Amino acid sequence: MPIKLTIARLAAVLTGASMVCAVAIGPASAATITLAGPAVLDVDTDPATTATVTAATSLIIGDLNLRVFITGGDFIEGFGYLDGHMEGWTLKIEHLGTTVLLRSDFGFPPHLEAPFDVTFDDEAATAIGTNGTGTFRPEGSLSDFDGLDFAGDWNLSILDTKSSFEGDDLEAWSITVTTPAPEPSTLAIFGLGLFGLGWARRRRAT
Repeated sequence: MPIKLTIARLAAVLTGASMVCAVAIGPASAATITLAGPAVLDVDTDPATTATVTAATSLIIGDLNLRVFITGGDFIEGFGYLDGHMEGWTLKIEHLGTTVLLRSDFGFPPHLEAPFDVTFDDEAATAIGTNGTGTFRPEGSLSDFDGLDFAGDWNLSILDTKSSFEGDDLEAWSITVTTPAPEPSTLAIFGLGLFGLGWARRRRAT
């Protein structure tokens, strides 16, 4: 927990005034930031299409979730709207040389139609498997990013090895990062040390 020492009362102790130093203890807080990536058309490609967003904010990653929303596909005369054939997709996210597999090509059947709207979260109750809508654990671990600096390029890779070029579009994607809860500050610890020193001096004086 962070410890806040009232400086005026600390000064009073050190000068011998008859005052008790107050220490306030409160819960630590963590910061959360969400970074939205750009929309990209026609992402069901082989070789892969990569969408990139750059984080300008420098902070340490404590937890990371990722949402990916993809719609399909183009209208073709005689066939109607193509529905994505998303069973052949492999999705990955890369940052600072670390790559995490979100989901891989799981073949056919089953057939997975658009839209694909998934939030990847290591703490989700269910693994991604063949699911296409909801909150799921990725195949890899997003905790691989924990402890890294958030700043820099984030690259979302989309590879379709089964039914490429049907016109599926990456409508939206975003990264939500929570920083670790802060530890007590050096100033607070130093303040407690001064408080102990001042108290000892008062005892010797009496």
